[in-house]
Amino acid sequence: VPLDPLDEATTATLAARLRNADTIDPELAARLWAETEGNPLFVIEVLRAGVSPDRSQAALTPTMRAVLGARLGQLPDGARRLAEVAAVIGRPFSVGLLVSATGIGEPALVDHLDELWRRRIIRDQGLTYDFSHDKLRAVALEMLSPARRRQLHRAVAEAIAVEFHNDLDAASAALAAHYDQAGMVEPAIDAYRVAGARAVAVSALDEAVTMFRRALSLLAELPPSPGRDALELAIQIALGSPLVALEGYGSRGAHQLYERALSLCRKLHRAVDPPILRGLGLARLQGCRFDECSELGQALVDHESHDPIARTEGRYLLGVSAFWRGDLARARQYLEGAIDAYDVSHRHEHLALYAQDPKAVCLVRLAWVDLWAGDAGRADERARSALELAVDLDHLMTLWYVLTYAAIIAAESEDLVRLAELLGDAELLEKRLPMRYLMIVGEALRGWLDVCKGSPGGIDRIVRSVARSRIDGESLHLTYTLLLLARARGMAGELREGRAAIREGLSLSHRRNQGYLEAELWRVDGELAYRSGEAEAAAASLHNAVELASQQGAGWLELRALHSFANRFPDQTVREQLGDLVETIPSGHDLPAFRAATDLLSEPG
Repeated sequence: VPLDPLDEATTATLAARLRNADTIDPELAARLWAETEGNPLFVIEVLRAGVSPDRSQAALTPTMRAVLGARLGQLPDGARRLAEVAAVIGRPFSVGLLVSATGIGEPALVDHLDELWRRRIIRDQGLTYDFSHDKLRAVALEMLSPARRRQLHRAVAEAIAVEFHNDLDAASAALAAHYDQAGMVEPAIDAYRVAGARAVAVSALDEAVTMFRRALSLLAELPPSPGRDALELAIQIALGSPLVALEGYGSRGAHQLYERALSLCRKLHRAVDPPILRGLGLARLQGCRFDECSELGQALVDHESHDPIARTEGRYLLGVSAFWRGDLARARQYLEGAIDAYDVSHRHEHLALYAQDPKAVCLVRLAWVDLWAGDAGRADERARSALELAVDLDHLMTLWYVLTYAAIIAAESEDLVRLAELLGDAELLEKRLPMRYLMIVGEALRGWLDVCKGSPGGIDRIVRSVARSRIDGESLHLTYTLLLLARARGMAGELREGRAAIREGLSLSHRRNQGYLEAELWRVDGELAYRSGEAEAAAASLHNAVELASQQGAGWLELRALHSFANRFPDQTVREQLGDLVETIPSGHDLPAFRAATDLLSEPG
């Protein structure tokens, strides 16, 4: 007697009763319904076989195989062969595609379809049909011999090519899968490349990585040749953009990819392609090897191709590596140069090959230079312009980058309202594209915001971020998260632990020549040392902070350092230095750091 399928709630109720329970886990119930589609027999069989919510166990049992195989085996030859083709096409399938793949005229084919429909093998879905249960399709595929399956995949691929002849790219993912299963290696590689590029264009990055990696796997089946190596190089370059968006340039996968691409260039006796130089440069940057990053940036600027896109990307590398070293003047020079050289007509190439828009990225990094130099108002304007551009682009990696650095700028400006807004936007973005290496920084900033709001769990969030930085190899921002941790420890009265974080941050800064934060690390150390009763050490640290900030032209950091020094160690000379500096600060007069300095100066000396 045919039974109608149960709905999801009734499936869960049946499963609970079979387990002698009142209810079952909601995730298990959802998987059970997805696996059985409400077929009562299948519910019983799957529960007997054992099923977990995480899809770690197969749900096609021997009894289910036997039942479904018998149903398919009872079909007339024409209907059974049509079911085989439909199974190869996948779910759902159209009459037009079946006609093209089988070569059967539509009237005869409709008779076979009606037979499948009457026997509840398939169900009508308006313009398409589908198997009444996915397990039917799985068993139909299992019943095909390898040779017959390859033959059908080839026929289906050819049918798709005919149906989508006006826009083959739109069907590239399906074509790639069928060519692959048909054993047609070279057409499959071509289709996977197109499908990967289309996935990148819509920020479907996991899908893009899967497509490009499958193309690389198939390349192993081709005989060695310069042509094969050139094709691999092109695919490696294409894979770089989505891979680094997901894993970061410092990941092991990105490192291996760009080193392999470099070796292919050498093997082919050709100049290293600009995307490879840029990828290697950012990998060096993530590893805090700033001089090497600068060399690769200069190589991009001087590349024999005279490619304006490469020159823009090279200036970006030179600018950010200079910033991390604490060379604000050179950072400004190169970042402004990249923005000036940017040509909007090349935007697509920047996004496809380099995974981000350089104008938006350089604007937000220039905003940090502005803040450190003492122009907080200009920094805020640039950061907002960068964010507006990134939002208009709706390019997720660019948006992630800009949001992260705009949030850092808000935190360092002590603008907690703006920081909360940006972190809220980042949380929404995480649902569209989780970027693990930037999320580590975001976690520390959320912890800092919690600390500033008096939440006791904020320090734990920063601690987790620091730990993840070490585990995941996200070393570029480790000094910054350690600074946040030290500040948070200080606010909690944990002075010894705070100074330990500072010592680690200073040690990293010295070893890596990462000087952009050194003045602020010394300032916070001075504050913590003073509160610990170590006046001499505090004075030495604050002196270091003032000297370093002055040398770097970091007016904002010098303002903070001089304020701390004058506040802890009243001295007329220091007050005069602070007063002179305050006169040169063009904006940010409503921010806490500036107000604290002017309030101190207004007190009797």
